[in-house]
Amino acid sequence: MAGARLVLPNLASLPQRGDLAARWALARQLGLDAVEMPADLVKSRREERMTGQPIGAVPNEDAVVQLYRPGAGARYVLHTDPGIPRRDGAVVVPELRWNDDRWTAAYASFLVQVAERLGPPPEVVEVHAGRESSVAEVVKAMTALRDRLSAATGAAVTVAVENKPGQAVATVDDILRAAELMNDEDGLGIMLDVPNLWKAGRRRAERGIGSFPHHRLVGMHVHENHRAPALGGAVDWPSVRQLLQRTGRPVLINPEVFHRGELLKALRFVREELLGSAPNPHKGGGP
Repeated sequence: MAGARLVLPNLASLPQRGDLAARWALARQLGLDAVEMPADLVKSRREERMTGQPIGAVPNEDAVVQLYRPGAGARYVLHTDPGIPRRDGAVVVPELRWNDDRWTAAYASFLVQVAERLGPPPEVVEVHAGRESSVAEVVKAMTALRDRLSAATGAAVTVAVENKPGQAVATVDDILRAAELMNDEDGLGIMLDVPNLWKAGRRRAERGIGSFPHHRLVGMHVHENHRAPALGGAVDWPSVRQLLQRTGRPVLINPEVFHRGELLKALRFVREELLGSAPNPHKGGGP
């Protein structure tokens, strides 16, 4: 088993966006290797009041200063807006527009400003495909984000698309198409949300997991309805374990739950059922 690098998810108890240093300290206490940091569009009435920008806007440089605090030495993943149409009072949050080069460039500038504000560059930027763009347009936008971030930070930043039902990248077939369009380029990949793959079609997921492009697997989200998973649930977890074995290198695993009690159970599941190891005794400190 190649192992994994475990990520502290965006717990509900954490101040949203906020302090990277505090998240990193908690991650190290739990023996984790990186943290998840939200990089959404302006997402609430509170953020609207703070920033002076409307809900759904790409945060500007002043907004980034208000929304984020740095964390020297932290390792983190930026999780961008999931692009789920929703209402906040009378406001309808707009769709992701990866098919619009100007909008994509504005989002890239936002991510650069976040990276500069936080201190270290992100290791991975997770994007969602949305419903308005084709798979080809999404991969083109991912390439633009990678190039802009890598040039601005001087680091090799990877951009990975996450699958979500109802969006352009949802099924194994969509993932295979995205991987094909990535050609042989470095810094592009897939962030597999495991239960989302099963929600997009259980039979297709069970048949398709064997053909998953494991060379493009950057990481995965492990949960069931954002709670700790268990064997015998909706997901065929033994097949996910086999995918990790085929990948042959450490990948990021985010046990994407919302509450700390669920996190401890999810970490135990990952370590014992997916990675085949005893609970990690590491309690922070060191690389």
